[in-house]
Amino acid sequence: AERREARKRAKAAAERREARIAAGLPPDSPERPKKPEKKPEKKVKTEKPPTKPLHPPKPPPEPPLHKPLAAVRCEVASCGKWRRVPRTVLRELTPHARWVCAFNAHAPLETRKCEWPSEWTTDDERLAWLGEQDAAERDARAAGAKVEGDPEPEPEPEP
Repeated sequence: AERREARKRAKAAAERREARIAAGLPPDSPERPKKPEKKPEKKVKTEKPPTKPLHPPKPPPEPPLHKPLAAVRCEVASCGKWRRVPRTVLRELTPHARWVCAFNAHAPLETRKCEWPSEWTTDDERLAWLGEQDAAERDARAAGAKVEGDPEPEPEPEP
Protein backbone atom coordinates (compact mmCIF):
# COMPACT_ATOMS: atom_id res chain seq x y z
CA ALA A 1 0.00 0.00 0.00
CA GLU A 2 2.85 2.38 0.82
CA ARG A 3 4.51 1.67 -2.52
CA ARG A 4 1.25 2.43 -4.33
CA GLU A 5 0.98 5.80 -2.51
CA ALA A 6 4.64 6.57 -3.26
CA ARG A 7 4.06 5.83 -6.96
CA LYS A 8 0.98 8.11 -6.97
CA ARG A 9 2.96 10.94 -5.34
CA ALA A 10 5.83 10.44 -7.80
CA LYS A 11 3.40 10.47 -10.74
CA ALA A 12 1.71 13.64 -9.44
CA ALA A 13 5.13 15.28 -8.96
CA ALA A 14 6.14 14.32 -12.50
CA GLU A 15 2.89 15.81 -13.88
CA ARG A 16 3.49 19.05 -11.95
CA ARG A 17 7.05 19.14 -13.28
CA GLU A 18 5.87 18.68 -16.89
CA ALA A 19 3.27 21.42 -16.38
CA ARG A 20 5.95 23.81 -15.11
CA ILE A 21 8.19 23.02 -18.08
CA ALA A 22 5.26 23.56 -20.48
CA ALA A 23 4.58 26.93 -18.79
CA GLY A 24 8.18 28.01 -19.42
CA LEU A 25 9.27 27.69 -15.79
CA PRO A 26 12.29 25.82 -14.52
CA PRO A 27 11.29 22.28 -13.54
CA ASP A 28 11.93 22.75 -9.84
CA SER A 29 10.62 26.28 -9.29
CA PRO A 30 7.47 27.09 -7.40
CA GLU A 31 4.43 28.03 -9.45
CA ARG A 32 4.00 31.67 -10.36
CA PRO A 33 1.49 33.51 -8.26
CA LYS A 34 -1.54 34.56 -10.24
CA LYS A 35 -1.90 38.29 -10.71
CA PRO A 36 -5.17 39.79 -9.60
CA GLU A 37 -7.18 41.24 -12.45
CA LYS A 38 -7.14 45.00 -12.47
CA LYS A 39 -10.26 46.91 -13.21
CA PRO A 40 -9.70 49.78 -15.61
CA GLU A 41 -9.73 53.07 -13.77
CA LYS A 42 -10.87 56.29 -15.32
CA LYS A 43 -7.92 58.59 -15.69
CA VAL A 44 -8.26 62.29 -15.41
CA LYS A 45 -6.36 64.02 -18.15
CA THR A 46 -3.86 66.52 -16.94
CA GLU A 47 -1.79 68.65 -19.20
CA LYS A 48 1.90 68.06 -18.88
CA PRO A 49 4.47 70.59 -19.90
CA PRO A 50 6.31 69.58 -23.08
CA THR A 51 9.48 67.68 -22.36
CA LYS A 52 12.46 66.79 -24.47
CA PRO A 53 12.50 63.22 -25.72
CA LEU A 54 14.83 60.89 -23.85
CA HIS A 55 16.52 59.76 -27.04
CA PRO A 56 17.24 61.82 -30.13
CA PRO A 57 15.14 60.87 -33.16
CA LYS A 58 16.51 58.07 -35.26
CA PRO A 59 18.06 59.10 -38.55
CA PRO A 60 16.08 58.20 -41.65
CA PRO A 61 16.82 54.77 -43.09
CA GLU A 62 19.46 54.42 -45.77
CA PRO A 63 18.02 54.49 -49.28
CA PRO A 64 18.03 51.12 -51.04
CA LEU A 65 21.01 50.15 -53.18
CA HIS A 66 20.44 49.52 -56.88
CA LYS A 67 23.02 47.23 -58.47
CA PRO A 68 22.94 47.87 -62.23
CA LEU A 69 23.98 45.13 -64.62
CA ALA A 70 25.87 45.37 -67.89
CA ALA A 71 26.89 43.08 -70.73
CA VAL A 72 30.52 42.30 -71.51
CA ARG A 73 31.87 40.27 -74.42
CA CYS A 74 34.28 37.36 -74.08
CA GLU A 75 37.50 38.07 -75.96
CA VAL A 76 38.40 34.46 -76.70
CA ALA A 77 38.48 34.23 -80.50
CA SER A 78 36.38 31.04 -80.59
CA CYS A 79 33.76 32.39 -78.12
CA GLY A 80 32.78 36.07 -78.40
CA LYS A 81 29.63 35.54 -76.31
CA TRP A 82 28.05 38.29 -74.25
CA ARG A 83 27.77 37.74 -70.50
CA ARG A 84 25.75 39.51 -67.80
CA VAL A 85 27.95 41.17 -65.13
CA PRO A 86 27.59 43.95 -62.55
CA ARG A 87 28.33 47.33 -64.10
CA THR A 88 31.22 47.79 -61.67
CA VAL A 89 33.05 44.98 -63.51
CA LEU A 90 32.64 46.81 -66.81
CA ARG A 91 33.89 50.07 -65.29
CA GLU A 92 37.00 48.35 -63.89
CA LEU A 93 38.09 47.05 -67.29
CA THR A 94 40.92 49.07 -68.76
CA PRO A 95 41.32 49.55 -72.51
CA HIS A 96 44.16 46.99 -72.60
CA ALA A 97 42.54 44.43 -70.30
CA ARG A 98 41.03 41.25 -71.68
CA TRP A 99 37.84 39.74 -70.32
CA VAL A 100 36.93 36.08 -70.80
CA CYS A 101 34.02 33.99 -69.57
CA ALA A 102 36.15 32.41 -66.84
CA PHE A 103 36.55 35.86 -65.18
CA ASN A 104 32.81 36.11 -64.41
CA ALA A 105 33.09 35.72 -60.63
CA HIS A 106 29.45 36.82 -60.21
CA ALA A 107 28.07 33.81 -62.08
CA PRO A 108 27.74 30.21 -60.87
CA LEU A 109 30.90 28.17 -61.45
CA GLU A 110 29.40 25.92 -64.13
CA THR A 111 28.45 28.96 -66.27
CA ARG A 112 31.97 30.44 -66.31
CA LYS A 113 32.94 28.51 -69.43
CA CYS A 114 32.95 29.56 -73.05
CA GLU A 115 30.96 26.40 -73.84
CA TRP A 116 27.99 27.74 -71.83
CA PRO A 117 25.33 29.21 -74.16
CA SER A 118 24.95 32.97 -74.49
CA GLU A 119 22.08 34.61 -72.62
CA TRP A 120 20.93 36.45 -75.72
CA THR A 121 20.59 34.89 -79.14
CA THR A 122 20.56 38.18 -81.07
CA ASP A 123 22.01 41.66 -80.66
CA ASP A 124 18.45 43.04 -80.60
CA GLU A 125 17.64 40.93 -77.52
CA ARG A 126 20.81 42.14 -75.78
CA LEU A 127 20.12 45.77 -76.66
CA ALA A 128 16.52 45.45 -75.43
CA TRP A 129 17.81 44.00 -72.15
CA LEU A 130 20.29 46.88 -71.80
CA GLY A 131 17.40 49.32 -72.36
CA GLU A 132 15.45 47.57 -69.57
CA GLN A 133 18.49 47.92 -67.29
CA ASP A 134 18.73 51.65 -68.04
CA ALA A 135 15.01 52.08 -67.31
CA ALA A 136 15.35 50.17 -64.03
CA GLU A 137 18.25 52.41 -63.03
CA ARG A 138 16.27 55.58 -63.88
CA ASP A 139 13.34 54.29 -61.80
CA ALA A 140 15.64 53.47 -58.89
CA ARG A 141 17.22 56.94 -59.00
CA ALA A 142 13.76 58.53 -59.14
CA ALA A 143 12.81 56.55 -56.03
CA GLY A 144 15.92 57.87 -54.22
CA ALA A 145 17.98 54.68 -54.36
CA LYS A 146 21.76 54.75 -54.33
CA VAL A 147 23.32 53.23 -57.42
CA GLU A 148 26.28 50.91 -56.92
CA GLY A 149 29.40 52.34 -58.49
CA ASP A 150 28.37 56.00 -58.17
CA PRO A 151 30.80 58.21 -56.28
CA GLU A 152 29.87 58.94 -52.67
CA PRO A 153 28.39 62.44 -52.20
CA GLU A 154 30.57 64.82 -50.26
CA PRO A 155 29.29 65.52 -46.74
CA GLU A 156 27.84 68.96 -46.20
CA PRO A 157 30.09 71.21 -44.10
CA GLU A 158 28.72 71.99 -40.68
CA PRO A 159 28.30 75.71 -39.85
